[in-house]
Amino acid sequence: MKTAVRIVAVLVGAGLAAYGIDGLIGATSTHSLTSAAKWFVGGALAHDLLIAPVVVLLGELLARLLPGGVRPYAQAGLFITAALTLVALPFLSGKGYHASNPSALALNYGRGYGIAVAVVWALVVAVGLVRAHHRARKANQ
Repeated sequence: MKTAVRIVAVLVGAGLAAYGIDGLIGATSTHSLTSAAKWFVGGALAHDLLIAPVVVLLGELLARLLPGGVRPYAQAGLFITAALTLVALPFLSGKGYHASNPSALALNYGRGYGIAVAVVWALVVAVGLVRAHHRARKANQ
């Protein structure tokens, strides 16, 4: 059963990737292709040169400072925060805003990013506390 699900997931993913590549290549202007290539390469470089090393260093720091029971939750929160940061960076930087089009980047993305990160860490703390409580109850039995 697991193999069948994996095969279906790979086929669906490959189909969606092919659809996206076809749409990208079928773009009418070379500007679209150049812009997409910049975002693709820039995102990979931002991840590999900035976000991943920071996450690894913070993960190592967490591994040394936190007790083993809550460590995985804190590290998961760190990974999720890094992913959120990568997705939010274009919006937080304000690139793409033009005074002639006030509807572009019209929201307070900094506040939204802050709320999303706060929710992630609130859930990390809640799950860590619940797991610690369950572990303590199990130890007392």
